[in-house]
Amino acid sequence: MEESVLVFLQRFNEDVLAKLSRVFSVYKTHFMPEVVAREKTSRKSSEVVRDDLFLGFAKELFALYLDVCTTQFRRPLPDFDDEDAVDSEYFAFMRVLKYFVAQVKGVDVIIPMCGLATTAIEIVEACVRFQIEGVFQNLRQETGDLFCSAHEDVTRLGRSSRSPTAGVSESSQSVQPLAQDAAKKFTDMMQQVLRQMEPLVQTGASILSEISRLFSDLVQSQFYHFLKWFNAAVLLYAEPKRAFTQTDASSVARGEESDALVLPWLEPSPPFLLFLACMCRELATEGIGECVRELIECLPAPLSPSKAGEGGDARRSRHMSQLDVTHMIQVTRESSVELLQVVARQYGNQLCLLIQNGVAATSWADMDEEPRSVQEMMAAVVEATFRFGKELALALGDEHSAFVGSNSRTASRDFRRRASALRSRNGGAVAASSGMQLDVARIFARKIQIFPTDLELTADAFVQAMLKMAIKAFSEWVRLLQLSKFALQQIQLDAEFLRSTLVHVVAAGEAEEEVESLLSDLLSNARARAVEDVLMEQSSVVAIVSTKSTQVLSRRG
Repeated sequence: MEESVLVFLQRFNEDVLAKLSRVFSVYKTHFMPEVVAREKTSRKSSEVVRDDLFLGFAKELFALYLDVCTTQFRRPLPDFDDEDAVDSEYFAFMRVLKYFVAQVKGVDVIIPMCGLATTAIEIVEACVRFQIEGVFQNLRQETGDLFCSAHEDVTRLGRSSRSPTAGVSESSQSVQPLAQDAAKKFTDMMQQVLRQMEPLVQTGASILSEISRLFSDLVQSQFYHFLKWFNAAVLLYAEPKRAFTQTDASSVARGEESDALVLPWLEPSPPFLLFLACMCRELATEGIGECVRELIECLPAPLSPSKAGEGGDARRSRHMSQLDVTHMIQVTRESSVELLQVVARQYGNQLCLLIQNGVAATSWADMDEEPRSVQEMMAAVVEATFRFGKELALALGDEHSAFVGSNSRTASRDFRRRASALRSRNGGAVAASSGMQLDVARIFARKIQIFPTDLELTADAFVQAMLKMAIKAFSEWVRLLQLSKFALQQIQLDAEFLRSTLVHVVAAGEAEEEVESLLSDLLSNARARAVEDVLMEQSSVVAIVSTKSTQVLSRRG
Protein backbone atom coordinates (compact mmCIF):
# COMPACT_ATOMS: atom_id res chain seq x y z
CA MET A 1 0.00 0.00 0.00
CA GLU A 2 1.33 3.43 -0.94
CA GLU A 3 2.34 5.56 2.01
CA SER A 4 0.28 8.61 2.88
CA VAL A 5 1.29 12.14 1.95
CA LEU A 6 2.07 12.93 5.60
CA VAL A 7 4.35 9.92 6.01
CA PHE A 8 6.09 10.67 2.73
CA LEU A 9 6.57 14.32 3.67
CA GLN A 10 8.02 13.42 7.08
CA ARG A 11 10.48 11.02 5.49
CA PHE A 12 11.29 13.39 2.65
CA ASN A 13 11.91 16.28 5.03
CA GLU A 14 14.24 14.13 7.07
CA ASP A 15 16.16 13.11 3.96
CA VAL A 16 16.20 16.47 2.18
CA LEU A 17 14.92 19.47 4.11
CA ALA A 18 16.92 18.69 7.26
CA LYS A 19 20.10 18.46 5.21
CA LEU A 20 19.26 21.70 3.41
CA SER A 21 18.78 23.31 6.79
CA ARG A 22 22.25 22.20 7.90
CA VAL A 23 23.81 23.52 4.70
CA PHE A 24 22.10 26.88 5.16
CA SER A 25 23.19 26.97 8.82
CA VAL A 26 26.80 26.43 7.80
CA TYR A 27 26.51 29.22 5.26
CA LYS A 28 24.95 31.55 7.81
CA THR A 29 27.56 30.76 10.46
CA HIS A 30 30.75 30.69 8.42
CA PHE A 31 30.15 32.67 5.24
CA MET A 32 27.48 35.24 5.98
CA PRO A 33 29.57 37.30 8.49
CA GLU A 34 32.42 37.50 6.02
CA VAL A 35 30.10 38.65 3.23
CA VAL A 36 28.51 41.28 5.46
CA ALA A 37 31.90 42.55 6.62
CA ARG A 38 33.24 42.84 3.11
CA GLU A 39 30.12 44.63 1.91
CA LYS A 40 30.71 47.29 4.55
CA THR A 41 34.20 48.02 3.27
CA SER A 42 33.98 47.19 -0.41
CA ARG A 43 31.46 46.91 -3.21
CA LYS A 44 33.45 44.79 -5.65
CA SER A 45 31.32 42.91 -8.12
CA SER A 46 33.04 39.57 -7.48
CA GLU A 47 31.98 39.53 -3.83
CA VAL A 48 28.37 40.38 -4.69
CA VAL A 49 28.31 37.74 -7.40
CA ARG A 50 29.62 35.10 -4.98
CA ASP A 51 26.69 35.79 -2.62
CA ASP A 52 24.16 35.89 -5.48
CA LEU A 53 25.46 32.59 -6.76
CA PHE A 54 24.84 30.93 -3.43
CA LEU A 55 21.35 32.39 -3.14
CA GLY A 56 20.59 31.22 -6.67
CA PHE A 57 21.85 27.76 -5.76
CA ALA A 58 19.67 27.72 -2.65
CA LYS A 59 16.56 28.77 -4.56
CA GLU A 60 17.11 26.20 -7.30
CA LEU A 61 17.63 23.45 -4.75
CA PHE A 62 14.54 24.48 -2.84
CA ALA A 63 12.53 24.61 -6.08
CA LEU A 64 13.33 20.93 -6.67
CA TYR A 65 12.09 20.17 -3.17
CA LEU A 66 8.87 22.10 -3.82
CA ASP A 67 8.24 20.25 -7.09
CA VAL A 68 8.21 16.94 -5.24
CA CYS A 69 5.93 18.35 -2.53
CA THR A 70 3.54 19.81 -5.10
CA THR A 71 3.20 16.43 -6.80
CA GLN A 72 2.30 14.87 -3.46
CA PHE A 73 -0.18 17.63 -2.62
CA ARG A 74 -2.11 16.87 -5.81
CA ARG A 75 -2.96 13.37 -4.68
CA PRO A 76 -6.57 12.54 -3.70
CA LEU A 77 -7.64 13.81 -0.30
CA PRO A 78 -7.97 10.32 1.29
CA ASP A 79 -4.23 9.79 0.67
CA PHE A 80 -3.07 12.59 2.93
CA ASP A 81 -3.23 10.81 6.30
CA ASP A 82 -4.24 7.21 7.01
CA GLU A 83 -3.48 7.16 10.72
CA ASP A 84 -6.64 8.75 12.11
CA ALA A 85 -9.81 7.80 10.31
CA VAL A 86 -11.87 9.95 12.68
CA ASP A 87 -10.57 13.19 11.18
CA SER A 88 -12.18 14.53 8.03
CA GLU A 89 -10.27 14.47 4.76
CA TYR A 90 -10.03 18.25 4.79
CA PHE A 91 -8.65 18.21 8.34
CA ALA A 92 -5.91 15.79 7.31
CA PHE A 93 -5.23 17.88 4.19
CA MET A 94 -4.86 21.09 6.20
CA ARG A 95 -2.76 19.39 8.87
CA VAL A 96 -0.29 18.23 6.21
CA LEU A 97 -0.14 21.73 4.73
CA LYS A 98 0.40 23.24 8.17
CA TYR A 99 3.22 20.79 8.84
CA PHE A 100 4.74 21.67 5.46
CA VAL A 101 4.57 25.43 6.12
CA ALA A 102 6.01 25.03 9.62
CA GLN A 103 8.95 22.99 8.35
CA VAL A 104 9.73 25.49 5.61
CA LYS A 105 9.48 28.41 8.02
CA GLY A 106 12.07 26.71 10.19
CA VAL A 107 14.48 26.81 7.27
CA ASP A 108 13.41 30.30 6.24
CA VAL A 109 14.52 31.68 9.61
CA ILE A 110 18.05 30.55 8.82
CA ILE A 111 18.22 32.21 5.39
CA PRO A 112 15.35 34.74 5.17
CA MET A 113 16.74 36.52 2.11
CA CYS A 114 15.62 33.58 -0.07
CA GLY A 115 11.95 34.12 0.76
CA LEU A 116 11.29 30.41 1.26
CA ALA A 117 8.28 30.96 3.54
CA THR A 118 6.58 33.17 0.96
CA THR A 119 7.17 30.54 -1.71
CA ALA A 120 5.71 27.87 0.56
CA ILE A 121 2.53 29.92 1.02
CA GLU A 122 2.26 30.19 -2.76
CA ILE A 123 2.58 26.41 -3.02
CA VAL A 124 -0.17 25.99 -0.42
CA GLU A 125 -2.40 28.34 -2.40
CA ALA A 126 -1.75 26.44 -5.63
CA CYS A 127 -2.48 23.09 -3.98
CA VAL A 128 -5.69 24.27 -2.35
CA ARG A 129 -6.76 25.77 -5.67
CA PHE A 130 -6.04 22.43 -7.35
CA GLN A 131 -8.29 20.57 -4.91
CA ILE A 132 -11.08 23.14 -5.30
CA GLU A 133 -10.75 23.10 -9.09
CA GLY A 134 -11.16 19.33 -9.01
CA VAL A 135 -14.52 19.71 -7.28
CA PHE A 136 -15.70 22.37 -9.73
CA GLN A 137 -14.39 20.29 -12.63
CA ASN A 138 -16.70 17.50 -11.52
CA LEU A 139 -19.50 20.06 -11.43
CA ARG A 140 -18.70 21.00 -15.02
CA GLN A 141 -18.95 17.35 -16.01
CA GLU A 142 -22.30 17.05 -14.24
CA THR A 143 -23.47 20.17 -16.06
CA GLY A 144 -22.61 18.54 -19.39
CA ASP A 145 -24.60 15.48 -18.34
CA LEU A 146 -27.50 17.76 -17.40
CA PHE A 147 -27.40 19.30 -20.89
CA CYS A 148 -27.49 15.84 -22.47
CA SER A 149 -30.44 14.73 -20.36
CA ALA A 150 -32.31 17.96 -21.05
CA HIS A 151 -31.66 17.66 -24.78
CA GLU A 152 -33.20 14.18 -24.77
CA ASP A 153 -36.25 15.49 -22.91
CA VAL A 154 -36.68 18.41 -25.31
CA THR A 155 -36.27 16.13 -28.34
CA ARG A 156 -38.78 13.66 -26.93
CA LEU A 157 -41.19 16.53 -26.33
CA GLY A 158 -40.86 17.62 -29.95
CA ARG A 159 -41.49 14.11 -31.25
CA SER A 160 -44.61 13.73 -29.12
CA SER A 161 -45.98 17.07 -30.34
CA ARG A 162 -45.56 15.99 -33.98
CA SER A 163 -47.14 12.59 -33.48
CA PRO A 164 -50.79 12.64 -34.62
CA THR A 165 -51.72 9.95 -32.10
CA ALA A 166 -49.79 11.29 -29.14
CA GLY A 167 -52.71 13.15 -27.62
CA VAL A 168 -50.40 15.68 -25.97
CA SER A 169 -52.02 18.90 -24.82
CA GLU A 170 -50.63 22.21 -26.00
CA SER A 171 -49.56 23.28 -22.50
CA SER A 172 -47.58 20.04 -21.99
CA GLN A 173 -45.44 20.73 -25.07
CA SER A 174 -43.76 23.75 -23.50
CA VAL A 175 -40.03 23.67 -22.71
CA GLN A 176 -40.47 26.13 -19.85
CA PRO A 177 -41.34 23.51 -17.19
CA LEU A 178 -38.29 21.53 -18.30
CA ALA A 179 -36.15 24.67 -18.01
CA GLN A 180 -37.49 25.42 -14.54
CA ASP A 181 -36.74 21.87 -13.38
CA ALA A 182 -33.26 22.00 -14.91
CA ALA A 183 -32.53 25.37 -13.31
CA LYS A 184 -33.62 24.00 -9.93
CA LYS A 185 -31.47 20.90 -10.38
CA PHE A 186 -28.51 23.00 -11.51
CA THR A 187 -28.92 25.32 -8.52
CA ASP A 188 -29.01 22.31 -6.19
CA MET A 189 -25.82 21.00 -7.79
CA MET A 190 -24.03 24.30 -7.21
CA GLN A 191 -25.29 24.55 -3.64
CA GLN A 192 -24.12 21.01 -2.94
CA VAL A 193 -20.63 21.90 -4.15
CA LEU A 194 -20.58 25.03 -2.00
CA ARG A 195 -21.65 22.98 1.03
CA GLN A 196 -18.83 20.60 0.19
CA MET A 197 -16.44 23.57 0.27
CA GLU A 198 -17.61 24.72 3.71
CA PRO A 199 -15.53 22.23 5.77
CA LEU A 200 -12.48 23.04 3.64
CA VAL A 201 -12.83 26.77 4.25
CA GLN A 202 -13.67 26.42 7.94
CA THR A 203 -10.90 23.89 8.59
CA GLY A 204 -8.37 25.93 6.67
CA ALA A 205 -9.27 29.07 8.58
CA SER A 206 -8.90 27.19 11.86
CA ILE A 207 -5.64 25.34 11.20
CA LEU A 208 -3.92 27.90 8.97
CA SER A 209 -5.38 31.03 10.52
CA GLU A 210 -2.57 33.23 9.19
CA ILE A 211 -3.85 32.66 5.64
CA SER A 212 -7.54 32.10 6.43
CA ARG A 213 -8.63 34.72 3.89
CA LEU A 214 -6.96 32.67 1.16
CA PHE A 215 -9.49 29.84 1.34
CA SER A 216 -12.51 32.14 1.11
CA ASP A 217 -11.02 33.97 -1.86
CA LEU A 218 -10.24 30.73 -3.69
CA VAL A 219 -13.77 29.36 -3.30
CA GLN A 220 -15.32 32.66 -4.37
CA SER A 221 -12.98 32.89 -7.35
CA GLN A 222 -13.73 29.35 -8.50
CA PHE A 223 -17.47 29.89 -8.15
CA TYR A 224 -17.23 33.11 -10.16
CA HIS A 225 -15.18 31.42 -12.90
CA PHE A 226 -17.59 28.49 -12.97
CA LEU A 227 -20.50 30.83 -13.66
CA LYS A 228 -18.47 32.45 -16.43
CA TRP A 229 -17.80 29.00 -17.87
CA PHE A 230 -21.49 28.10 -17.69
CA ASN A 231 -22.51 31.18 -19.67
CA ALA A 232 -19.82 30.50 -22.25
CA ALA A 233 -20.97 26.87 -22.41
CA VAL A 234 -24.61 27.62 -23.17
CA LEU A 235 -23.58 30.09 -25.87
CA LEU A 236 -21.44 27.41 -27.53
CA TYR A 237 -24.66 25.80 -28.73
CA ALA A 238 -25.62 29.05 -30.41
CA GLU A 239 -22.45 28.91 -32.55
CA PRO A 240 -21.75 25.18 -32.98
CA LYS A 241 -19.52 25.48 -36.06
CA ARG A 242 -17.08 27.76 -34.26
CA ALA A 243 -17.40 26.29 -30.80
CA PHE A 244 -17.13 22.52 -31.14
CA THR A 245 -13.53 22.26 -32.28
CA GLN A 246 -10.57 20.49 -30.78
CA THR A 247 -9.47 21.98 -27.48
CA ASP A 248 -6.60 24.40 -27.84
CA ALA A 249 -3.54 22.56 -26.53
CA SER A 250 -1.83 25.82 -25.63
CA SER A 251 -4.56 26.67 -23.12
CA VAL A 252 -3.99 23.36 -21.35
CA ALA A 253 -0.25 24.02 -21.32
CA ARG A 254 -0.92 27.35 -19.61
CA GLY A 255 -2.65 25.56 -16.75
CA GLU A 256 -6.24 26.16 -17.83
CA GLU A 257 -7.34 22.55 -17.44
CA SER A 258 -10.41 23.52 -15.43
CA ASP A 259 -12.00 25.19 -18.43
CA ALA A 260 -10.81 22.61 -20.97
CA LEU A 261 -13.80 20.31 -20.55
CA VAL A 262 -15.11 19.34 -23.97
CA LEU A 263 -18.88 19.65 -23.97
CA PRO A 264 -20.89 17.00 -25.79
CA TRP A 265 -22.21 17.87 -29.22
CA LEU A 266 -25.96 18.45 -29.07
CA GLU A 267 -28.03 19.56 -32.03
CA PRO A 268 -28.87 23.24 -31.42
CA SER A 269 -32.52 22.96 -32.42
CA PRO A 270 -34.74 25.98 -31.70
CA PRO A 271 -36.60 24.19 -28.86
CA PHE A 272 -33.30 23.29 -27.18
CA LEU A 273 -32.00 26.85 -27.49
CA LEU A 274 -35.30 28.08 -26.07
CA PHE A 275 -34.82 25.65 -23.20
CA LEU A 276 -31.32 27.02 -22.50
CA ALA A 277 -32.59 30.60 -22.69
CA CYS A 278 -35.40 29.89 -20.24
CA MET A 279 -32.97 28.10 -17.94
CA CYS A 280 -30.61 31.09 -17.95
CA ARG A 281 -33.51 33.41 -17.22
CA GLU A 282 -34.54 31.28 -14.23
CA LEU A 283 -30.97 31.27 -12.91
CA ALA A 284 -30.63 35.03 -13.29
CA THR A 285 -33.92 35.55 -11.47
CA GLU A 286 -33.37 33.24 -8.49
CA GLY A 287 -30.74 30.51 -8.85
CA ILE A 288 -27.56 32.59 -8.70
CA GLY A 289 -28.83 34.60 -5.75
CA GLU A 290 -29.60 31.41 -3.82
CA CYS A 291 -26.10 30.10 -4.50
CA VAL A 292 -24.50 33.35 -3.36
CA ARG A 293 -26.40 33.10 -0.07
CA GLU A 294 -25.13 29.54 0.28
CA LEU A 295 -21.61 30.75 -0.47
CA ILE A 296 -21.79 33.42 2.23
CA GLU A 297 -22.83 30.79 4.76
CA CYS A 298 -19.78 28.64 4.01
CA LEU A 299 -17.30 31.47 4.57
CA PRO A 300 -15.53 31.60 7.95
CA ALA A 301 -16.91 33.72 10.78
CA PRO A 302 -15.48 37.23 11.18
CA LEU A 303 -12.26 37.58 13.11
CA SER A 304 -12.26 38.90 16.64
CA PRO A 305 -11.76 42.67 16.96
CA SER A 306 -8.14 42.19 18.05
CA LYS A 307 -7.33 40.08 15.00
CA ALA A 308 -9.41 42.13 12.65
CA GLY A 309 -6.97 44.98 12.92
CA GLU A 310 -4.15 42.67 11.90
CA GLY A 311 -6.00 41.00 9.05
CA GLY A 312 -7.66 44.06 7.57
CA ASP A 313 -11.39 44.50 7.14
CA ALA A 314 -12.88 41.23 8.41
CA ARG A 315 -16.25 42.01 6.96
CA ARG A 316 -14.83 41.57 3.47
CA SER A 317 -14.37 37.85 4.17
CA ARG A 318 -18.09 37.42 4.80
CA HIS A 319 -19.46 38.47 1.47
CA MET A 320 -18.82 38.02 -2.18
CA SER A 321 -18.19 41.21 -4.09
CA GLN A 322 -21.54 42.79 -4.88
CA LEU A 323 -20.07 43.86 -8.20
CA ASP A 324 -19.24 40.23 -9.08
CA VAL A 325 -22.72 39.02 -8.13
CA THR A 326 -24.49 41.74 -10.10
CA HIS A 327 -22.20 41.17 -13.04
CA MET A 328 -22.83 37.41 -13.21
CA ILE A 329 -26.59 37.86 -12.91
CA GLN A 330 -26.45 40.40 -15.73
CA VAL A 331 -24.23 38.15 -17.86
CA THR A 332 -26.60 35.21 -17.38
CA ARG A 333 -29.57 37.39 -18.29
CA GLU A 334 -27.73 38.57 -21.41
CA SER A 335 -26.97 34.95 -22.33
CA SER A 336 -30.70 34.28 -22.23
CA VAL A 337 -31.41 37.24 -24.51
CA GLU A 338 -28.67 36.20 -26.94
CA LEU A 339 -30.04 32.67 -27.17
CA LEU A 340 -33.54 34.01 -27.83
CA GLN A 341 -32.18 36.22 -30.59
CA VAL A 342 -30.39 33.23 -32.12
CA VAL A 343 -33.71 31.37 -32.24
CA ALA A 344 -35.40 34.34 -33.91
CA ARG A 345 -32.56 34.53 -36.44
CA GLN A 346 -32.80 30.82 -37.18
CA TYR A 347 -36.45 31.15 -38.12
CA GLY A 348 -35.84 34.49 -39.83
CA ASN A 349 -33.08 32.97 -41.95
CA GLN A 350 -35.50 30.34 -43.21
CA LEU A 351 -37.93 33.06 -44.28
CA CYS A 352 -35.07 34.96 -45.91
CA LEU A 353 -34.04 31.84 -47.82
CA LEU A 354 -37.54 31.48 -49.25
CA ILE A 355 -37.45 35.10 -50.41
CA GLN A 356 -33.91 34.84 -51.75
CA ASN A 357 -34.77 31.78 -53.84
CA GLY A 358 -37.84 33.53 -55.21
CA VAL A 359 -35.91 36.69 -56.04
CA ALA A 360 -33.15 34.72 -57.78
CA ALA A 361 -35.65 32.70 -59.84
CA THR A 362 -37.48 35.78 -61.21
CA SER A 363 -36.42 37.79 -64.27
CA TRP A 364 -37.39 41.18 -62.89
CA ALA A 365 -36.03 43.30 -65.71
CA ASP A 366 -37.80 41.22 -68.38
CA MET A 367 -41.33 41.25 -66.97
CA ASP A 368 -43.52 42.54 -69.81
CA GLU A 369 -47.00 41.57 -68.63
CA GLU A 370 -49.13 43.02 -65.88
CA PRO A 371 -49.07 40.70 -62.85
CA ARG A 372 -52.32 38.93 -62.01
CA SER A 373 -51.34 37.17 -58.78
CA VAL A 374 -49.10 37.34 -55.77
CA GLN A 375 -45.85 35.40 -56.12
CA GLU A 376 -45.82 31.93 -54.61
CA MET A 377 -42.72 32.77 -52.59
CA MET A 378 -44.81 35.30 -50.65
CA ALA A 379 -47.47 32.69 -49.94
CA ALA A 380 -44.73 30.31 -48.79
CA VAL A 381 -43.34 33.00 -46.46
CA VAL A 382 -46.74 33.60 -44.85
CA GLU A 383 -47.46 29.88 -44.47
CA ALA A 384 -44.02 29.32 -42.95
CA THR A 385 -44.64 32.22 -40.56
CA PHE A 386 -47.86 30.61 -39.34
CA ARG A 387 -46.06 27.29 -38.92
CA PHE A 388 -43.09 28.79 -37.07
CA GLY A 389 -45.40 30.85 -34.88
CA LYS A 390 -47.32 27.77 -33.81
CA GLU A 391 -44.10 25.86 -33.07
CA LEU A 392 -42.88 28.72 -30.90
CA ALA A 393 -46.21 29.16 -29.14
CA LEU A 394 -46.28 25.47 -28.23
CA ALA A 395 -42.63 25.42 -27.16
CA LEU A 396 -43.15 28.47 -24.93
CA GLY A 397 -46.55 27.43 -23.63
CA ASP A 398 -47.94 30.71 -24.96
CA GLU A 399 -51.66 29.96 -24.71
CA HIS A 400 -52.67 33.54 -25.55
CA SER A 401 -50.81 33.59 -28.85
CA ALA A 402 -52.68 34.15 -32.09
CA PHE A 403 -51.07 30.96 -33.42
CA VAL A 404 -52.84 28.49 -31.14
CA GLY A 405 -56.47 27.76 -30.45
CA SER A 406 -59.08 30.20 -31.65
CA ASN A 407 -57.14 33.35 -30.81
CA SER A 408 -57.35 35.98 -33.52
CA ARG A 409 -56.54 39.65 -33.98
CA THR A 410 -58.45 40.33 -37.16
CA ALA A 411 -61.97 40.98 -35.94
CA SER A 412 -61.75 44.69 -36.75
CA ARG A 413 -58.79 44.69 -39.12
CA ASP A 414 -60.06 43.33 -42.44
CA PHE A 415 -57.86 44.19 -45.40
CA ARG A 416 -60.95 44.69 -47.60
CA ARG A 417 -61.85 47.70 -45.45
CA ARG A 418 -58.44 49.30 -45.90
CA ALA A 419 -58.84 51.42 -48.98
CA SER A 420 -55.54 53.27 -48.55
CA ALA A 421 -52.59 51.93 -50.47
CA LEU A 422 -49.25 51.11 -48.90
CA ARG A 423 -47.35 54.40 -48.75
CA SER A 424 -43.81 54.65 -50.06
CA ARG A 425 -41.38 57.32 -48.94
CA ASN A 426 -40.94 58.65 -52.48
CA GLY A 427 -44.62 58.59 -53.43
CA GLY A 428 -45.44 60.71 -56.45
CA ALA A 429 -41.82 61.30 -57.42
CA VAL A 430 -40.42 60.36 -60.77
CA ALA A 431 -37.78 57.68 -60.94
CA ALA A 432 -35.00 60.12 -61.80
CA SER A 433 -35.34 62.08 -58.59
CA SER A 434 -36.64 59.38 -56.24
CA GLY A 435 -33.17 58.16 -55.29
CA MET A 436 -32.18 61.44 -53.67
CA GLN A 437 -35.55 61.81 -51.98
CA LEU A 438 -35.29 58.26 -50.67
CA ASP A 439 -31.84 58.93 -49.22
CA VAL A 440 -33.12 62.04 -47.45
CA ALA A 441 -36.15 60.13 -46.18
CA ARG A 442 -33.91 57.42 -44.75
CA ILE A 443 -31.93 60.00 -42.77
CA PHE A 444 -35.02 61.29 -40.99
CA ALA A 445 -36.93 58.00 -40.79
CA ARG A 446 -37.44 56.37 -37.41
CA LYS A 447 -34.88 53.62 -36.90
CA ILE A 448 -36.51 50.23 -36.50
CA GLN A 449 -34.74 47.73 -34.29
CA ILE A 450 -34.98 44.30 -35.87
CA PHE A 451 -33.97 42.42 -32.71
CA PRO A 452 -34.95 44.15 -29.46
CA THR A 453 -32.43 44.12 -26.62
CA ASP A 454 -34.88 42.24 -24.41
CA LEU A 455 -36.92 39.77 -26.46
CA GLU A 456 -40.09 38.73 -24.67
CA LEU A 457 -40.85 35.06 -24.15
CA THR A 458 -43.87 35.10 -26.43
CA ALA A 459 -44.43 33.66 -29.88
CA ASP A 460 -45.63 37.08 -31.07
CA ALA A 461 -42.31 38.72 -30.19
CA PHE A 462 -40.35 36.07 -32.10
CA VAL A 463 -42.61 36.28 -35.15
CA GLN A 464 -42.35 40.05 -35.24
CA ALA A 465 -38.55 39.83 -35.12
CA MET A 466 -38.30 37.22 -37.87
CA LEU A 467 -40.77 39.09 -40.09
CA LYS A 468 -38.88 42.36 -39.72
CA MET A 469 -35.69 40.49 -40.59
CA ALA A 470 -37.23 38.91 -43.71
CA ILE A 471 -38.88 42.11 -44.98
CA LYS A 472 -35.69 44.08 -44.41
CA ALA A 473 -33.69 41.47 -46.33
CA PHE A 474 -36.21 41.56 -49.21
CA SER A 475 -35.96 45.34 -49.28
CA GLU A 476 -32.16 45.22 -49.48
CA TRP A 477 -32.21 42.62 -52.27
CA VAL A 478 -34.60 44.83 -54.25
CA ARG A 479 -32.02 47.62 -54.14
CA LEU A 480 -29.73 45.40 -56.23
CA LEU A 481 -32.32 44.71 -58.95
CA GLN A 482 -33.25 46.41 -62.19
CA LEU A 483 -37.06 46.45 -62.38
CA SER A 484 -39.43 46.88 -65.25
CA LYS A 485 -42.77 48.64 -64.74
CA PHE A 486 -44.57 45.33 -64.25
CA ALA A 487 -41.84 44.04 -61.90
CA LEU A 488 -42.51 47.09 -59.73
CA GLN A 489 -46.21 46.26 -59.73
CA GLN A 490 -45.40 42.65 -58.80
CA ILE A 491 -43.46 43.84 -55.75
CA GLN A 492 -46.36 46.19 -54.97
CA LEU A 493 -48.70 43.18 -54.93
CA ASP A 494 -46.28 41.15 -52.81
CA ALA A 495 -45.90 43.95 -50.27
CA GLU A 496 -49.64 44.52 -50.04
CA PHE A 497 -50.19 40.78 -49.65
CA LEU A 498 -47.79 40.68 -46.71
CA ARG A 499 -49.52 43.70 -45.26
CA SER A 500 -52.93 42.07 -45.53
CA THR A 501 -52.03 38.65 -44.12
CA LEU A 502 -49.68 39.73 -41.36
CA VAL A 503 -52.48 41.51 -39.52
CA HIS A 504 -53.42 38.00 -38.41
CA VAL A 505 -50.14 37.60 -36.50
CA VAL A 506 -48.83 41.09 -35.70
CA ALA A 507 -50.38 42.92 -32.79
CA ALA A 508 -51.93 46.31 -33.46
CA GLY A 509 -49.86 49.25 -32.32
CA GLU A 510 -46.11 49.78 -32.51
CA ALA A 511 -45.34 46.31 -33.90
CA GLU A 512 -47.81 46.76 -36.77
CA GLU A 513 -46.45 50.24 -37.48
CA GLU A 514 -42.89 48.91 -37.68
CA VAL A 515 -43.83 46.13 -40.09
CA GLU A 516 -45.80 48.54 -42.26
CA SER A 517 -42.88 50.98 -42.23
CA LEU A 518 -40.55 48.25 -43.49
CA LEU A 519 -43.03 47.34 -46.22
CA SER A 520 -43.15 51.02 -47.19
CA ASP A 521 -39.35 50.98 -47.45
CA LEU A 522 -39.62 47.88 -49.64
CA LEU A 523 -41.99 49.63 -52.03
CA SER A 524 -39.83 52.77 -51.99
CA ASN A 525 -36.73 50.79 -52.93
CA ALA A 526 -38.64 49.08 -55.73
CA ARG A 527 -39.84 52.41 -57.14
CA ALA A 528 -36.30 53.74 -57.01
CA ARG A 529 -35.05 50.76 -59.05
CA ALA A 530 -37.87 50.74 -61.63
CA VAL A 531 -37.38 52.11 -65.14
CA GLU A 532 -41.00 53.34 -64.99
CA ASP A 533 -42.47 54.41 -61.68
CA VAL A 534 -46.04 53.32 -62.40
CA LEU A 535 -48.02 51.56 -59.68
CA MET A 536 -51.10 49.38 -60.11
CA GLU A 537 -54.52 50.79 -59.31
CA GLN A 538 -55.41 50.17 -55.68
CA SER A 539 -58.76 48.61 -56.57
CA SER A 540 -56.98 45.97 -58.66
CA VAL A 541 -54.46 45.41 -55.86
CA VAL A 542 -57.26 44.82 -53.33
CA ALA A 543 -59.02 42.34 -55.60
CA ILE A 544 -55.88 40.30 -56.34
CA VAL A 545 -54.52 40.37 -52.80
CA SER A 546 -57.86 39.52 -51.17
CA THR A 547 -58.25 36.44 -53.33
CA LYS A 548 -54.76 35.17 -52.52
CA SER A 549 -55.09 36.02 -48.83
CA THR A 550 -58.29 34.00 -48.59
CA GLN A 551 -56.61 31.00 -50.20
CA VAL A 552 -53.57 31.13 -47.91
CA LEU A 553 -55.54 31.74 -44.72
CA SER A 554 -57.87 28.85 -45.52
CA ARG A 555 -54.86 26.52 -45.45
CA ARG A 556 -53.69 27.82 -42.09
CA GLY A 557 -53.17 24.93 -39.73
